[in-house]
Amino acid sequence: MNQHEMPPVFSAELRSALVDRIDAEMAPAARRRRALWTGLAILGGLGILGGAGAATAAILTQPGGTEVAAVAGSVTAIHTGTATVELGQAPQGATNIRMSLVCLSDGSFTFPDGASVSCSATDVMRPERNRTSGYSIPLKANQHSVTITASPGATWNLTATYTNEKVTPWATNANGDSYGVINDNGTPELIAVIATNEKEGYVYATDLAHADGSDQNFTSPDQALEWQRDRAGKTVTITVYLSDGTTPIGKFEVGG
Repeated sequence: MNQHEMPPVFSAELRSALVDRIDAEMAPAARRRRALWTGLAILGGLGILGGAGAATAAILTQPGGTEVAAVAGSVTAIHTGTATVELGQAPQGATNIRMSLVCLSDGSFTFPDGASVSCSATDVMRPERNRTSGYSIPLKANQHSVTITASPGATWNLTATYTNEKVTPWATNANGDSYGVINDNGTPELIAVIATNEKEGYVYATDLAHADGSDQNFTSPDQALEWQRDRAGKTVTITVYLSDGTTPIGKFEVGG
């Protein structure tokens, strides 16, 4: 798998209200600027992608994460090389197009906004989940299709769905600390992570920022990625708490 565009990091989705951890060995390297927040075991804020009838369903997600509801049935297509997949007219309430791309051969595959994924011949031999990349793009006016730019001869399978997506507010604990996931609005005071003991909890943004003695404050996922790259090979352990910010439940390793 081509690791040029993303270092070995964990990303995560909330699927069926549970965290589905996906690391660099489980999905091709991709720049998931909107769909998957990235960071070393930092939880992403994606909600549940339901079926066509899920538009009005209550969706559980990390505070500050993105609620996702399908507003139309999915369209699936298999192509070789660059091709356009027609989705039909966007239904009322659609805000995004959510895609799941499976590489069926080696090559590079680029989404409409420039985010890309690469698969090697070795990747293609792995189970399908290991070569599947999920991605979401905002729906443009009058848009009814998506184009995947692929290497000549590279074969891919795309499933695309019109969705309604919105960022939820962060929650606040009794101490007045905000908690949840990093999103386009910035960083909560307590950031959702997965501890080394597999428990889900939160680390203080200040602890994370000062893990190496710096005074970094993340304002975007890209900054979080750059921060991680700069600290490749370094490991610092900080405490993971419940959402109350006082009850320790584990440790979080930064870097390594």
